[in-house]
Amino acid sequence: MNCIEEQIEQVETTKYVYVILTRTPTKFAGLIRKMMRKKYNHASISFTEDFKDVYTMGRYRHKTPILAGPIKEYPDRLSLRREKTVPCVIYKVPVDIDKYSQGIELIYNIMKEREDYLYNLYSVLTYPVLKGFNTPKAFSCSEFVAYILRAMEVDLSDIKTCSYTPWYLHEDLKQYMYYEGNILPLMKNSNHDEVDYFSDVKFFPLVGKNITVLSKLLYRLCFRKKQKGQ
Repeated sequence: MNCIEEQIEQVETTKYVYVILTRTPTKFAGLIRKMMRKKYNHASISFTEDFKDVYTMGRYRHKTPILAGPIKEYPDRLSLRREKTVPCVIYKVPVDIDKYSQGIELIYNIMKEREDYLYNLYSVLTYPVLKGFNTPKAFSCSEFVAYILRAMEVDLSDIKTCSYTPWYLHEDLKQYMYYEGNILPLMKNSNHDEVDYFSDVKFFPLVGKNITVLSKLLYRLCFRKKQKGQ
């Protein structure tokens, strides 16, 4: 097989996923950046170059940081409808075509069962001391992206999935960096999440839901069973 034939075969058997690190304008994001002393605080992933669907772990609504899970991102979420620029860096990561299909199926199943997945809040809040810990069916945004990448057998470092931060993703993927700048123009056609990010939740139902989520996280920590890929 000559060089040209090898290149053609590689094109036919390789797809790309896009890992996005962003600097989001929420107060919680600012706290994370301050703790980590890094430029970017948030990670997400897309399977297409047009960023039609961008997936991550995040709060369902702006005013409900505890109520969080798998979501689709779009410009208004990232900018809070007030910022004109949201800095980002994007990595174009090659993936075997069969593993790419498995990654899409995994994302589909997670989104279909999104009510079962939680944000790994206790791990994030204690990260400066404990450096992350596994909670079944719970992820931070970086943990979520690392979990998807590992499911597609992307070569990552030996860091535990639950210990991943945006900085670790950058270190693993910097050879694939292909864009740095404002993410908003690139996502102008992105599909919205089914939950209205700017909708309100009444106080007492919100308190009850928050208690339920925090209790679920504690229960999963006490009776955890390590999930595949973590």
